[in-house]
Amino acid sequence: MKIAFLFKKDSHFKAVHTTALRLCEQYECMPVFIGIDTDYHPKGNKRLSYIQRDNLDCLVDYDYVVACLGGYLLNFVIRRLASTQTKVVSIFPGIVSHYQLDAFISRLNADQVWLNSRADYELYSKICKVLRVKNNGLLYGMSWLDLNLCSHLISNKSVRESAIIFEQTEVLSNFNDKLEWGRLLKKIIISNPKVSFIYKVRDNSSDIYFRELRSGLSRYDNVEIVSNLEPSSILNSKYFLSISSSALVEGLAYNKISLIVGKKLQDLDSKEFYHLSNLELMSNVLKDNNNIINSKWKLERILLPKSKINLLAFTKKESYMTFETRSYSYLRLLIIQLAVYYPKVVRLILDTRRLKATQKSLEYSSI
Repeated sequence: MKIAFLFKKDSHFKAVHTTALRLCEQYECMPVFIGIDTDYHPKGNKRLSYIQRDNLDCLVDYDYVVACLGGYLLNFVIRRLASTQTKVVSIFPGIVSHYQLDAFISRLNADQVWLNSRADYELYSKICKVLRVKNNGLLYGMSWLDLNLCSHLISNKSVRESAIIFEQTEVLSNFNDKLEWGRLLKKIIISNPKVSFIYKVRDNSSDIYFRELRSGLSRYDNVEIVSNLEPSSILNSKYFLSISSSALVEGLAYNKISLIVGKKLQDLDSKEFYHLSNLELMSNVLKDNNNIINSKWKLERILLPKSKINLLAFTKKESYMTFETRSYSYLRLLIIQLAVYYPKVVRLILDTRRLKATQKSLEYSSI
């Protein structure tokens, strides 16, 4: 069995790396990690290959390609491998909002799509039904979660009064939001002097505000700024804090206390995903919220990945969807049809930005 794992961004690599640990142990093969159109190089990982999207010939040598890529690059790979025997599996790099219809639609032509959660699988199935395409989805679970780490964490008894703050850069869209994020963090750090804080930097931003924020936070005696998390830090931490990061989901899976800092700072997608979760930090003092987490939300939106998967169970696609450029009128009709099964998406009808993204995803999926 020869399997290549494709990535572009840091979150993509995290997802394919943990997926590779499971798949390659099951099929007793060596993982091959290939970066496409990227200069991102994970620290400590030397055995990586890099290619450009106009030179994908090497991929035909693999039985399977597990791709964690954006819609445009993913469909570029699918198009190149359509006439070969190489099967393309698409996975997600993190949590997905159900307002991101483009993220689901752009995966319709993969040979198989591994969905993060029960709610994601339900939505994807409805999209396939509305578009009258064969459902190529598989309920897999959150690919980036490490099952080995999870088992150690859940049984760990040496958890200290420590917290990891996961930096979010793209969610904070304006300067006032960035200032509010900084103010909230400082209040929490000051209100919890006995807690050791680790501020995990997101390496996708060189914004001067975040550089200054990190410098300011480092002046507190109980704060450490890190670019990479050591396994021991994750193992011994008690709290996971962020605005909306998928790290909060990891925290729940790893039996940590996950808390949303600054719910008002969340973007539309984050609000949709964490709606009714009850993860919001209601005061500056860190407390255990495990007794108030919405169990229904947790069941629908969080799922550990399968430890084993039968790659031989699915076949290569015989035909691919071709979509012509669709007007906004067509897309609005599509959303109305989908809303019959999934009412929440109706709010996208007047969202021009989302309509454009959906339109692009249809174009990407044309072979």
